[in-house]
Amino acid sequence: MKKLLMLSSGTLTVLFIVLHLLFPSSFNWKSDLQHIAPINQGILWIYHTLIIYLFGAWAVLNFLLAGKAVYTVVERVFLLSMAGFYFVRIAFGPVFFEVTPEEILGWLMCLVLALCYIGAVALDVRIENNRVSKGLPFNIK
Repeated sequence: MKKLLMLSSGTLTVLFIVLHLLFPSSFNWKSDLQHIAPINQGILWIYHTLIIYLFGAWAVLNFLLAGKAVYTVVERVFLLSMAGFYFVRIAFGPVFFEVTPEEILGWLMCLVLALCYIGAVALDVRIENNRVSKGLPFNIK
């Protein structure tokens, strides 16, 4: 089940990459960004590029972790921080964006990703606790 959660989160993250690559044309950035200061245009483009890069790194990590039997503490913390990222996106969505069917779909995708990460960590803790209860050594570094 943990493997399925990580493969699902990796696949959804790749979908987010595709969606973000479509932002400039979908939201008419070529014309709309002409109305803001060049420094703000640059900031927007840099942050947008960085978020795509971050999603790419996360997707790779998701697929790599799908094959691991037990996670390290650092991997668990990283997965929980990724869940936190998506919860922050959900929390700030209504503040900055209109509540539309597309936005609600985005929130649902973020919620699914966050729950995948939390679920994978919870299952991993359960696996580790089962190992310990059987007298096996800790596998966490």
